[in-house]
Amino acid sequence: DLRAAGAVAGDLVPENFGAWTIALKAGRFALAQDDPQACTWAYGTLKVNGDKVELSVTDGGGISPNGALDRPGELYTYNWSLYRDELTLRPVAGAVSPPPTRAKPWRRVSTTASMRVFNKRCPPPANALSG
Repeated sequence: DLRAAGAVAGDLVPENFGAWTIALKAGRFALAQDDPQACTWAYGTLKVNGDKVELSVTDGGGISPNGALDRPGELYTYNWSLYRDELTLRPVAGAVSPPPTRAKPWRRVSTTASMRVFNKRCPPPANALSG
């Protein structure tokens, strides 16, 4: 899936595989990834303008054997669409649109964002969705 999304050899690290969870709430996002070798998280602000969404990272962390963590100040831009509870992210020419977050559509499991959806191993900070 990562290769099909445009990943290069350097993207094929444990920090980019496994179960992914994202929560979106009132201009904020929290994101986590978990597999046996790595467990990472990031959070920050999001802006939607038509069919584009920008995620600006406030902080990131977790268990990262390759140091592949989101860093404060990073900005990711995607084209987005929502159809039948599936959020699809696509790359934007000239912008940073990392393959791991767009390799597969995101399936909506709730219309109410909550930090309870994250794994217990290394979740984002409890205040990640607070403004």
